[in-house]
Amino acid sequence: MPQDYPLPYIQQYQQQLSELRHQMRQDIQQIQEPQAVAMMKTAAEVLQGLSQAFDDYQHQEEPVGKPGPSQMETRKPQDTGNKGSGSSSSPTHG
Repeated sequence: MPQDYPLPYIQQYQQQLSELRHQMRQDIQQIQEPQAVAMMKTAAEVLQGLSQAFDDYQHQEEPVGKPGPSQMETRKPQDTGNKGSGSSSSPTHG
């Protein structure tokens, strides 16, 4: 039966993510192949991000899945190279 109180699950996952991240960082010291080292460092950073998302949820600092003010960026319209008539240069749209 589903529970309305997810914090025990969140805390468990945070602990597991922390342990895995710690183990990966220890294992990186034993690996010499550069691509494997880079992959494991990236994976450890991703696990850190997941752990932070769980922490944010647990403390309700910002809604999960929605960027906070620090993550929002101002975007400029992309220059598509179509200036003037606005007609498509796509070969399928004549």
